[in-house]
Amino acid sequence: MNTVSDSSPLILLSKLKRTELLRELYEEVWIPYEVYEEVVVKGKDEGYSDAYEVERNIQEFIRVKELDEEHSKRAEDLKSGLGSGESEALMLALQEEGEILLADDMEVRKMAKNKGISCRSTLGILLEALKEDIITLESYEECIEDLSNFSWLSPEIVSKYLKAGYRRCKE
Repeated sequence: MNTVSDSSPLILLSKLKRTELLRELYEEVWIPYEVYEEVVVKGKDEGYSDAYEVERNIQEFIRVKELDEEHSKRAEDLKSGLGSGESEALMLALQEEGEILLADDMEVRKMAKNKGISCRSTLGILLEALKEDIITLESYEECIEDLSNFSWLSPEIVSKYLKAGYRRCKE
């Protein structure tokens, strides 16, 4: 399964100390060079500990992939409506015939879905880990609570994902 990630799931899962979920769910995750720049290079410059966590995982299961010329040009054209990392992640998913794009930005998720690529948000990754019995319901709830503390999540979204977790555990 070809899985490509944008910056935000990497950053948020690193802050949660849960990047291993990516390996357990997808084995290998590809990122474009721009995402590497945003998360690792700029993150380390700013002194963010999650940048070091992502860098360590690049040597294990996260792979940096270059865009070919055609997809690089198409990513450049998208940058006016999307961020650099998002546009390159979408184009890498298209270039590598990715099955899943990990992204939190609604616009890039909508574009990916229109191109036949399945998407997972950070919350979706956590829910998938719960469904696969990789994390417990208690751990899932803690992750959502922690995520709410350093990332803006609407009360409706939090409620939706908590209910989905409870339903999963009643099955």
